[in-house]
Parts: sequence; structure tokens; C-alpha cells
Amino acid sequence: MSQKKAILIAASTIFLLVIYMTYFSSAEDFGGPYGNDEDSIRQVIHSIDTHQHQSIELLEIIDIGDVRIAAFLSDGNPAYIRFYKNTYGDYLWNSSATMDQALSTFVVTLKGDDGGPILLLISNHHNPVAKVEVKVNRHKLEQELAVNEASVNWFDLGEVEANYMRFDYTFFDEEGNVIDDLDL
Repeated sequence: MSQKKAILIAASTIFLLVIYMTYFSSAEDFGGPYGNDEDSIRQVIHSIDTHQHQSIELLEIIDIGDVRIAAFLSDGNPAYIRFYKNTYGDYLWNSSATMDQALSTFVVTLKGDDGGPILLLISNHHNPVAKVEVKVNRHKLEQELAVNEASVNWFDLGEVEANYMRFDYTFFDEEGNVIDDLDL
């Protein structure tokens, strides 16, 4: 084999490898960061611009199929981060959100066969709500909450079949009175 032919084959191989890495894989597939455990989840959270210099209190990790959701407080504000499992079994972050309220709700979609969306209720240490009733279209869901404690509760919305979902919330204090001035 001539030297020119060997150089051409080597250059072609490198070119195809670069094309593959660019178009068929994400950069995270080759080295992270991942959300495989609590420490790495914290590292991923801190790598996001909006959380770089925030205090993070990890509240709960929820695994549903190939989706991992970590609920946390970011400087005391309810937040979550969503990961998906790649072909190597590592969790790559996909989305995150934070709300500046004592009790926040987030609708988190799952993927494929993992089910329908879930409704996350994340509260911080200033939450006055003891119970929530959520009407999603015609389905009524109820959940008791920890007052003045950071907590995570969630509803599986997979049974609610619709192209859209309407959420109507009713919040109650510890005495069972409706809280009218809480707006989500």
C-alpha cells in the first residue's frame, strides 16, 4: 500500500469519526456531567448558570423508567431538574425550573413508555399549605402537605387523557380553611 493511500484512509477515518461524534452523539455521552448519584446531581445543578452560586438542598430523587427527577431548593426556592438515561446508563440533564414561591407546582413530562406527565408540588420551609386539592380536567386529586417544612409530593397524571390539561387548585391551612390569597 502506498503512503498516499494510507494517509487518505487515516484522514477519512478521522473525518468520519468527527462527523459521528458531532451529529450522532452529544458531548455529554463522552464524559458527563451526569446525574447518577446525589453528589453528581449537585455538580450538575451547580453547573447551570442560574444555580452556580446558589445554596442547594436536595429533597428527593424520583426515578420513573429512564427519567430521573431531582427536587431541590435553590437558595430556598422550589426547583427541579430532569435527567434522562442515555444508552450507557448515565443520566444526562435535560431541563430544570425554579419558582420563587413557598409552594410551587411543576408539570414534568416523561418520555415514551415511561408514562404520562407528573405534577410535582415542591415546598420550602415557609409553606403555609396543609392540604391541596387539584382538579385536572375532571379528575380530582388530593394531597396533605407538611406545613413550614421543605417537602416534595407528586401526582401521576398518566390517567388524565387529554390533549390539554386544565389545573384548578384549592389550598387549605392546618384548620381546614381555604387559603384564597395563594396564587400559583
